[in-house]
Amino acid sequence: MADQPTPNQHEPIPQPPGKFILGNLPDVMGDAPIVDLMDLARQYGPIYQLTMPGRPPLTVVSGFQLADELCDDSRFDKAISNVIAIARETVGDGLFTARTEEPNWRKAHSILLPYFSMRAMQDYFPKMLDIAEQLVDKWEP
Repeated sequence: MADQPTPNQHEPIPQPPGKFILGNLPDVMGDAPIVDLMDLARQYGPIYQLTMPGRPPLTVVSGFQLADELCDDSRFDKAISNVIAIARETVGDGLFTARTEEPNWRKAHSILLPYFSMRAMQDYFPKMLDIAEQLVDKWEP
């Protein structure tokens, strides 16, 4: 039973086999990359890793329970990348550029949170559907 993790170990995150140099890039380069990611989730489960050339491994989470857990801001915090740190010098501190312990992040978060609740999203659907249908109508010859 050497393959069983001990209490101090975790099972490795599943990953599709990669191609030489390209890693898993070909796995998500179809006509619909989101569909490719969904297919990989069906095959590898609600959490899996991908490798991309020149980048650290990408962990993909697709299951509701895991995604909900990762969105628990009492346990997880966002990281500000170098790009966001540079943007912060231009636009100041706000929802995307402030660190979560800063007052302006809390203000922006509190203002926007009601507009992204499950109820608000349900209310947006008819409007988004109408706009999408109008766009498709414009595309018709």
